[in-house]
Amino acid sequence: MEAKGAFKIVNRINTTTGAFILTYVMDDDSSTKAILRHGLAALVASGAMVDANWPLTAGGVKVNDTGLLPLDQHPLNFLGDKNHRVRTYARYIFKLSKLATEKSKAHGGDAERLKRSFAYFLHQFSK
Repeated sequence: MEAKGAFKIVNRINTTTGAFILTYVMDDDSSTKAILRHGLAALVASGAMVDANWPLTAGGVKVNDTGLLPLDQHPLNFLGDKNHRVRTYARYIFKLSKLATEKSKAHGGDAERLKRSFAYFLHQFSK
């Protein structure tokens, strides 16, 4: 549902205002990325792509066509949400801090400091 909603928003912005979204900042959700791509059937029909049996998986099976983005819209550049990555990383550290002392020496304060340090690192040393 989140992926379909993202497509509706991107498509509505283009159809109502004529503006294009070039960069889309999101969490690492592969279903949203798959829907916000151009459809293979549309690429073949336009002549931009010749072989309708491409792309293939490593096993040689044709990849499902889930792209809904119309050809008149620019392809999107996807960027990862840094705050989402911090939360994902911290979730595992907090799980370690809740284990028994025999299994993990980490405490809640350690997890908080690691989360904060990782957030500082990620925001300072990335584009």
